[in-house]
Amino acid sequence: MSLRKMLVLALLLLISSFFLAQKSKSLPEPKIRALLPANPLAEYPDLALAEDGTLAIVYQQMDEPQEIIVLRMYRDGVWVDSLVLDRADIVYRPRLTVSPEGMLWVSWARKNQNAIEVVVLPVNEGRPGQMEVVSTGSARNWRQAMACDAKGRLWLAWERMIADTAQIMFSVRESGRWSRPQAVFSAPHRQMRPALAVGANGEIWCAWDGYLGEYNYDIFLRRLDQASQTWNLTNSATLEQCPALSVDAQNRLWLAWHSNADASGKPDIPRWLELRYWDGKKLFAPTAAMPDKDLAAQTEMQSWEFPTLATTREGAIWLFGRPSQEFSVQVFLGDQWSGRGNFALPGWGGRGDYVRALAAAADGMIWTIRRDVGALELCGFEALPQKPVAPQLQPATEKTIPAVSALAASREKWKPEPAALNFMNALPNETLAFGDLHQHSNLSDGMGTADDCYTRSRDFYQWDFAALTDHEWFVRNRLLPSEWEYLKTITASFNAPQDFITLPAYEWTAARWPNGAGHKNVYFRDESYAIFSLADSNANSTAKLFARLKAEGAIAFPHHIGWTGVDWQNHDPVAQPNVEIISVHGAFEYMGNEPITHRGGTPGMFMQNGLAQGLRFGVLGASDGHGLIWHHGIGRKRDPWVQGLAGVWLKGKLTRASLYEALQARRVYATSGVRILLNFSADNHAMGSEYTTNTPPKLSARVAGTGKIRYVYLLRDNQIIHQHGGDFGVGDMVRFELIDEQAGPGTHWYYVRVVQDDGEMAWSSPIWVTME
Repeated sequence: MSLRKMLVLALLLLISSFFLAQKSKSLPEPKIRALLPANPLAEYPDLALAEDGTLAIVYQQMDEPQEIIVLRMYRDGVWVDSLVLDRADIVYRPRLTVSPEGMLWVSWARKNQNAIEVVVLPVNEGRPGQMEVVSTGSARNWRQAMACDAKGRLWLAWERMIADTAQIMFSVRESGRWSRPQAVFSAPHRQMRPALAVGANGEIWCAWDGYLGEYNYDIFLRRLDQASQTWNLTNSATLEQCPALSVDAQNRLWLAWHSNADASGKPDIPRWLELRYWDGKKLFAPTAAMPDKDLAAQTEMQSWEFPTLATTREGAIWLFGRPSQEFSVQVFLGDQWSGRGNFALPGWGGRGDYVRALAAAADGMIWTIRRDVGALELCGFEALPQKPVAPQLQPATEKTIPAVSALAASREKWKPEPAALNFMNALPNETLAFGDLHQHSNLSDGMGTADDCYTRSRDFYQWDFAALTDHEWFVRNRLLPSEWEYLKTITASFNAPQDFITLPAYEWTAARWPNGAGHKNVYFRDESYAIFSLADSNANSTAKLFARLKAEGAIAFPHHIGWTGVDWQNHDPVAQPNVEIISVHGAFEYMGNEPITHRGGTPGMFMQNGLAQGLRFGVLGASDGHGLIWHHGIGRKRDPWVQGLAGVWLKGKLTRASLYEALQARRVYATSGVRILLNFSADNHAMGSEYTTNTPPKLSARVAGTGKIRYVYLLRDNQIIHQHGGDFGVGDMVRFELIDEQAGPGTHWYYVRVVQDDGEMAWSSPIWVTME
């Protein structure tokens, strides 16, 4: 190569590196970061900008034994003024806006006797006015959106929940009076998470997501300021939730939501944010592809959900959202996207859901407030150096249609094959049910919404029962009374006897053994109970927790015991009748479990260790899913929701009472996430039983696999006494009976372990037999 060519090449490399450096500098990142000096139990902040440039911040905070609504001001880089606007047993998700005259309006939900009401309060020059109740009736009214138009009219839209229904309502305040609340859309399906935006010509846009069955959420849109058609904007078979709205300086309506559609448009587990423009008839998407979109990530940071939009006067569209362990922002500049910038505080979990954002026209700053790990943080972003251009758009893939009020048909529930069920030799009044009693959502350190847990469990996986067990006190985040009220309401709304059963539940998350008692899930019979919190002096140890559980008839199950440990010394078979031994974290029957291995490995902390100490408990499986594929490299399957499952033998039909009774009686078994049918008995005593006999016990096992069965083991006192099967398997149905002539005097425990060719497993709960 000649010297001239070498010089030219070096110059090109220098220019290329310069532009790459410039591009890296244009990542959106905060110029101003200011932690709000609030209690670490502060949540759900919102912000508004006054005419003088002062930022108003509103949030809710735990102030035991109640919750409070607090208004703070940020002026010239300093936090000033603090005003408590309300104090009640429950206050929830405040929102803030400012009128053209500079009046601050704050709205929130608060409990009043048996109702949850949406209220509004004006604040003028630091002085609160009269609280106004907007919603009516005894329903649960909450999760409101609020906006003020150029005429000073105040608009509110909110969720109204009664029993198993959820409907978006709206009202407008004009001339000092609120209009009678009206339904935004009269469809019978579940409607949730409204968003509002004001157009330059007085348009009031309202978007929400609606559940149409078969794990299908769509985005809906209509105008509130006039009689308007309602549009189903996404009309797909996938999950589209949590719409965000913003109107730009050219009066263009922009929408964002998160979707679980994969590259081919089919439903999947990862979610990502979508940006669209609505021209009044059709949706349009940016021509430029969104960089940094990674639906295959297997790290702790996956997906991107819960969008917020802010549009600048120059035309930049700022898109904020929450990945699994971050907060991120990306900017659409018309013909290109910026890179995706991450700006969360360091640490695991403990974050809120949304970034609240606004664009300040005067100085071009984009201000945000969010709940991060243990704190509320205000961030100010400067405009990017690249100037936005007119948006380059193309027709979106979604096929928008006029919304219809008909419900989608539900898919037929899964049922065992009649031959397999007959093979189980169940009694006439026995019912076998499957479900997942350990799942997480965005309310702790998981992904997805609370209702997502139940629609997914019921309609996608077709489980018979489920529970959402978000951490109530973990990584500097506490489940507030208002959040617990919301979770209980959602849980109750999905409970349908003989079809799908839900249990109110949460995770009591102590330190790892030996510094603490490990992790336990708490389950209640109904929604009448408050949380027994690890943060409270009357439930901050296993002994205190178990005393509360037994007094109230509640139960707890420890989980991933061989990883984070379990305090066997405090075991109580009444308060803690079962142990979760298989999940996304692996199988914890014994140290070195095969063929399914386990996370961690603490000696003495496995199922067999507890049984060897003479403890009595049943076993079950559950996913412990957090919405991450491969559970950030820990799971053995890509799908986090099918890595553990409970099979329960009910007496009678599927109800809360029958499910709870079976769990207490330990008529439950564990599988690795598939519906292996298993029935195990001793002298006709069901799994989980204990009894006394003076004759050798007759042990009976029946298994119907989901694939070819390799082995079925019968164990006495943790030792294999019978193996059915071998290297070539034994088909997909196995049964055997064994009279144990070798059992000597004393108490013995028996259980069954199943291993399929495909590596899936199942374990029965033990039966304790005392030989006289």
